[in-house]
Amino acid sequence: MKKIAIIFAMQKELDLFAKQITGLMIYSQNHLTFYRGNYQNFDLCLTVSGIGKVNAALSVANLMQFFSPDLIINIGISGGLDSSLQIGDIVIANELVYHDVWCGNPCKLGQVYDLPENYHPVYSELLPEYPHGLLVAGDWFMTEPEKLQATKANFPKALAVDMESTAIAQSCYLYNRPLMVIRQISDVVGTENEQAICEAFWEHAPEQSSLVLRQVLNRLADLS
Repeated sequence: MKKIAIIFAMQKELDLFAKQITGLMIYSQNHLTFYRGNYQNFDLCLTVSGIGKVNAALSVANLMQFFSPDLIINIGISGGLDSSLQIGDIVIANELVYHDVWCGNPCKLGQVYDLPENYHPVYSELLPEYPHGLLVAGDWFMTEPEKLQATKANFPKALAVDMESTAIAQSCYLYNRPLMVIRQISDVVGTENEQAICEAFWEHAPEQSSLVLRQVLNRLADLS
């Protein structure tokens, strides 16, 4: 049975999806709680990482110690950078990079010294109905228009920005584990009626996460 770990952004998302799995057991290790059970003949382990790069990296390290998954899936929330996106849209990462890392020449912007320039998640082709592309991550919540515009200028192909995905990708690279990254767009700066749309998004986000995860796992089961 393939072992798959799923790292969530919100406890609400985890709680809703956990209703889909059988034989649920709950464990605590260090600062994390793990929910383990079965779905589609997969042995699953669910957890919430917490916000930011350090929490993201530690979630992978603890998962490797507790569960040693064959595949890690990260599902969470991102801010939209591409004008074609709307609040609630799903985006799939096929490339990941930091937007707030600079190690000097000869490194590229976003590259940690002696590590890849970017990271390439797997299985993006399983969800062709959603946009695919570059996601950028860093320890910065994008509220200032100047910071947002600078990020867009530095990474013009970026679809979205978050605070965990690239740190999870770097950790998976170091542990030699494949990663799939799925993100929901929680806000797009300049969207008309943004406040009302955001409120509706937070109400329905967990259901959307659960739906997409079931799609992924069902399609992975078809590959087995």
